[in-house]
Parts: sequence; structure tokens; C-alpha cells
Amino acid sequence: MSNIKELLRSVSIINILYSPIDLPDVLPRLWPYLDHSTSSVRKAALQTLCTLTKPLVTTETKNNGTDTNGDSAKSEQNGDDTSQYLMWTPELLQEAMRHIYQRVLFEHIHEIQEIAVQVWGNLMRHSMLGVMLVAACPMLATWLCLAMQPARLPVEPALLLQAPPKVCTNTSRGT
Repeated sequence: MSNIKELLRSVSIINILYSPIDLPDVLPRLWPYLDHSTSSVRKAALQTLCTLTKPLVTTETKNNGTDTNGDSAKSEQNGDDTSQYLMWTPELLQEAMRHIYQRVLFEHIHEIQEIAVQVWGNLMRHSMLGVMLVAACPMLATWLCLAMQPARLPVEPALLLQAPPKVCTNTSRGT
């Protein structure tokens, strides 16, 4: 028990615990799990995405227009506050939007579909408009084609986004 206390007192461990998450490194690792055959795995992946697509620090606004620190919240209402946005690259945001859109369309379990819609909402709320436009505009035609697909006809495979297969990185050979 004392070893754990010493470990937690270490400055380097605390820095690791509070360091920001590198979205381009973490999010692509979740894509294969969005198409998993087990619903609990898909649900867990979407819940993780729901958490990762929210800003870590938010300010709560009271009814009188001030936040919990007593500061005016008018700049936040005017869109001047950038602390509510995550730092997305257009490529990563486009990939995230493509995966979540496809999951919303093809998920047959309502509870999991609702979580996917929450993730989509997080992507819309916590992305800067310019990045969102660059990411979404090239995909609009594809998304409309997928949304208008008749129920009993097979979907054109070129429209679907396939998650890359998990690659085993263990290159050591037993001799």
C-alpha cells in the first residue's frame, strides 16, 4: 500500500494522468469496435467515443448569465469562447463523422443507436465550424445516398466505410 502512495506522489505519474488525450492516436483504435458483432462491444466503443468527444473542462452557466466563477457568459453565447471546442483535424473529424453516421444508419439496437446520436451531437457541438465544413462537405452526397437507400436493396459497397482490420503487431517468433 505504501508503494502505491509513493507512486501516486510521483510528479511524472500525475503529469501522465492529467496530460491531454491525443485524439489522432486514440480514436482510430476504436473504429474496428464500432462494427463488432457483439452489441456490448459496440456500445462500449460508442460510450468511450461519447466521453472522448466532450471537452474535459466546461463552465456551467447560471440563469443570470454568469458562470460558476461569477464571470460573464456573454462571450460564450456569442461564440467567442473556444474552450468548448476540441482540436480536430479535418481528416480525423471526417473519419469520425463517417464512422458514426454509418453506425447511426445501420445499428439495429435502439439504445446503441441513441448513444451514436449523442456522439454525433458531440462532434457537431464541440468542433469548430471551419473544420466541420472542410470535413463534412465532401461527404454530403455519400451521406444522402446512404440515407435514401431503399430498405430491401443492398447498399452499394463503395459507399460504405469499412474499418481497417486489426493488425497483429507481435513480430516475435518463438524458436
